[in-house]
Amino acid sequence: MSIIKKIAKGTIEEKRLEKKRLLIATDSFLPRWDGVARFLLEMIPYLKKEFKITILAPDFGELNEEGFEDVRIIRFPTTKFQIADYNLPKPRWGVIKKEVEAHDVVWTQTLGPIGYLAMKYGRKKSKKVVAYIHSIEWELVSKGLTKNETFRKVILSIAKKAVKKLYNDADMLMVPSGGISNFLTEQGIRTDRKIIHLATNPEVFKPPLDKEEAKRELEMGGKIIGFCGRIGKEKNLDTLYKAYKLLKKHHPHLKLIFIADGPESQKEKFPEAIITGNTRPVPYLQALDVFILPSLTETTSLSTMEAMSTGLPVVVTKVGYVKDYVTDGINGLFTPKKNVRKMAEKIERLLTHSELRERLGQNARKTILNHYSWDKTAKRIVETLKKLS
Repeated sequence: MSIIKKIAKGTIEEKRLEKKRLLIATDSFLPRWDGVARFLLEMIPYLKKEFKITILAPDFGELNEEGFEDVRIIRFPTTKFQIADYNLPKPRWGVIKKEVEAHDVVWTQTLGPIGYLAMKYGRKKSKKVVAYIHSIEWELVSKGLTKNETFRKVILSIAKKAVKKLYNDADMLMVPSGGISNFLTEQGIRTDRKIIHLATNPEVFKPPLDKEEAKRELEMGGKIIGFCGRIGKEKNLDTLYKAYKLLKKHHPHLKLIFIADGPESQKEKFPEAIITGNTRPVPYLQALDVFILPSLTETTSLSTMEAMSTGLPVVVTKVGYVKDYVTDGINGLFTPKKNVRKMAEKIERLLTHSELRERLGQNARKTILNHYSWDKTAKRIVETLKKLS
C-alpha cells in the first residue's frame, strides 16, 4: 500500500473514531436545583464518554463544576423578568448560531429562550434535533405568567402553537412515559418518539443509616413530613399545608418541610413550613418520615422517584406517570386531588403505623432498584443519541 493511501486510510479511521459533538440546550441548570438540573447532573458522566459536549444554560450563580469536567459550559445572564420563581435567561443569538453550526446533534431539555433558539436554528441548519420532554411546556408558561383566566387562555393558545411546531420539526422526541406520548399524539404532534423513563441514582438517593441522626444533622426532631420540587400553583401546596394544619392538632410537634423555592408571594402563604430554598435534597429526604406529592399535574415527578429511592413511603395524587410506578398500599398511598381531609387521613395513617411506614418505604426503594435505576435510562439515551448522530 502506498504512503498516500496509508495516510488517507489513517485519516478516515481517525474521523470514524472521533467523538461526535453534542450540544445540550437547557433553560434550567445548576445551581438552581430542579428535576432538569438533576437529570443533567446524572446524565453528563455517561454522555461525555461518547460525545464532545457543550452545554448552553442560564447563569444562576456560582457553579460547582464537579461532574462536568471535560464539558464546555456556556452560560447566559438572566433578566429581572420572572415566571413564578424563574428568571428568564438572556441568550446571545450569535453564540447559539455558532455553537449549533459546530455540533452534530442539538439536544434540548426545555423550550425557554435558550432551548427554543437552539431548536429553531438547529432545524434551519439541518442538524439532528432531539428534545427530552420533561414537562408540558405550554401549560407551565401559561400558568406561570398570569392568574387572569382570559389572558392565560390566550397565552396557552400561542404557546401551544409555537411548541407544537418546534416538536413537529424535530427529528426525535424522548418522552418519559407512554401516557405522555399518547397525549402528544392527541395534540397533533407527529414526530417519531422514544419512550425513555426517567430514573434516579440509588447510590446517591439512599436511606440514611440512622433516621434520628439524619434529623439531628438538620437540628430537627419529632415527625417530619415534606415535599420536594418547586413552589408553583400546579403543585397544589395549599392542600398539603391545610392537611398539615389539621394534623398539628393531634401531632403538635409535627414539622413540614418544602425542599423547594419560589416567589416570596407564594412562600408567604406557608408561614409554618420550613422552606429550604434551592439546595441538594438528599439530607432533607433522609430526615423525612413521609413524602407527599399533592400536584394537580406532572409528567414523571423525579422528586417522587428520589423520595422512593431514599426509602420513604409516599402519599401522591394520581398524576402523569406517577400512577404507573406507585401502587396503592404496596409502595405508597394515593390521595384525591385537592382533598384536604383525605390527604390528612393518609398521612396520619403512616405517622401512627410505623410498620406500614417501614413496609411501604422498603417496597418503594425496591421499585426504584428493580425498574428505575439510572444506568438503564442513561444507556438508552446514549444509544438513541449515537444512532441519530
